[in-house]
Amino acid sequence: MESHGGIDIKIKNKLVELLGVLFPGAQIYLYGSRANRNLSDIDLAIDAGKAIARTELSEARSILESVHMPYKIDLVDINNTSTELRNDILSKGVLWNR
Repeated sequence: MESHGGIDIKIKNKLVELLGVLFPGAQIYLYGSRANRNLSDIDLAIDAGKAIARTELSEARSILESVHMPYKIDLVDINNTSTELRNDILSKGVLWNR
């Protein structure tokens, strides 16, 4: 069964669609507390196959804030994180787009 982390499917689909436009072909992972149980924020990691420019990531965060989701959204570039966090996301996170 696919995990949405207790997030409404419409919200999940909207996030996947929006991030798919901003980062075509990238994989989107749900990780952190929402991947395992329902808590307040949504942690998402983007794997574009290479590091994402900080300006692009900052712009994506601003766009996500402007959409007014009922959750706080934390967005990270999986290729610009610590090895420990990257491994944690890849082993425990949930791939949201296939």
